[in-house]
Amino acid sequence: MKIVFFIIVSIILQSNYAFTQDTQELKLESYESSYVGITDDNDDELFMDFKVSVKYPIPFDGLIFNDYLINPFWLADRFNIIIDTIQYKDTLYEHKYIFDHKSFFAFTGRFGQYINTRESAPVVGKRFNPYFFENFKWTETLIDREGYIKGDNSDEDRKFLRSINNTVFSLGFGYAHESNGMDIIDSIAYCNRYLDIQRNDSTANAQEEVNDYISRGWDYVGVDLEFHKMLDTTLYYSIKSQMKFFLNDGKFQGLKEEYNSWEKSQRDYNERGDVNGFNLSFNLSKKFKWAVFSDFYAGVNIESGIYNWIKPELSPHAEIGVSIFEVPVIVWGEYGYRSDLAQFGKKVNSFGIACRLSSFSREFF
Repeated sequence: MKIVFFIIVSIILQSNYAFTQDTQELKLESYESSYVGITDDNDDELFMDFKVSVKYPIPFDGLIFNDYLINPFWLADRFNIIIDTIQYKDTLYEHKYIFDHKSFFAFTGRFGQYINTRESAPVVGKRFNPYFFENFKWTETLIDREGYIKGDNSDEDRKFLRSINNTVFSLGFGYAHESNGMDIIDSIAYCNRYLDIQRNDSTANAQEEVNDYISRGWDYVGVDLEFHKMLDTTLYYSIKSQMKFFLNDGKFQGLKEEYNSWEKSQRDYNERGDVNGFNLSFNLSKKFKWAVFSDFYAGVNIESGIYNWIKPELSPHAEIGVSIFEVPVIVWGEYGYRSDLAQFGKKVNSFGIACRLSSFSREFF
C-alpha cells in the first residue's frame, strides 16, 4: 500500500509539466518551518537535526471541490467580494475579500545524524509525514481593475498595499501518514539490533539506541486552522491550530504501530492520541534592521493529546530568533511528549539552536 501511495504522488507531481498555460503558476512552498541545527535531548546524545517541510499544489483546480457537479456546497473555486475602490497614484484599486481553494501535497521529514556520538555516525529517521489536503483561504487584498497587485517597487507602495492587504484566514483538512521510517517490528529484530550495537561499541547505551529503530506509524485525518494579521508595515502575528485524529487502521499505514509488549523502554503512555494530536501556536514577527541583525521572531506552541481531554498532558515549545547577516537563527526549548515518534510516550526535555531555511518575514501579496 505504501508503494501505491508513492506512485500516486509521483504521477501528480510529474503532471505539473503539462500544467503551465492558462492556469495559475504552480510552485513549491514552505509548509512547516525547515531548519538545520543541533539538538540536545536529556535522554539522548547530541545530534545534528535536519527538518524539511514543503507543500506543492496539486495541478487540478481543487481536487475535491473542482466544479459545481461534485461540489456539495456549491462554492466556486475562486470568487471576490468588492468592498470599495481606492485611488492611488493614478491607479484605481478594488478593495476585496477573495475566497480561494486549492489541493496540496505536503511533506515533512526530520532526521538526526549522530556525529562522533554513535558508531559510524548513523542518520536516524525521526519523522516521515506525507499529507494530502484541501485548503480554503479568505484574504483581504487590494487589486487593480486588470486583476494584478501593483505598486510593489518602492517602500511607499508596499506600505500602502500592506495597510489594506493585512488579513488571511485559512481552513484545511486532509489525510496523512506519519511514521519514523524505521524497521524493527518484532522482538527478534529488536534483540539482533541490540546485540549489533553492543558488539560494535561496548560503551554505547544500547538500550536507548535500539529504541530509536523501532517502527512507529499512523494514518490520521487532519484539520488545520490559520489566522494571519498584519498590524502595521513591519509587524505581524499568526495563530494556528492543528488537529490529528489518529486511526486504528489506515489506508496507507494499515494497523497503527505503537508500543509493543516485548519492548524494554520507559514510558508513561502507550497510545499516541493520549499525548499528541492537538496543537496550538502563536507566532510574532517584527521587521527591523540594525548592524548585522534583522527580522526578530518569537513563537510559542502547546501540544496535547487529541483523545485525552479529562486530564490533558501539555507539552510546551518556545523559540526566539533573529536574522544575522540575513540568515535566520533560532534558539528553542521544549518539554513533554514531543521529542520524537520512536519514544512518543516518554517525557523529554529538549533544547537546540538552528538555522531556519526560510525568512522570518511574511509577505501577504
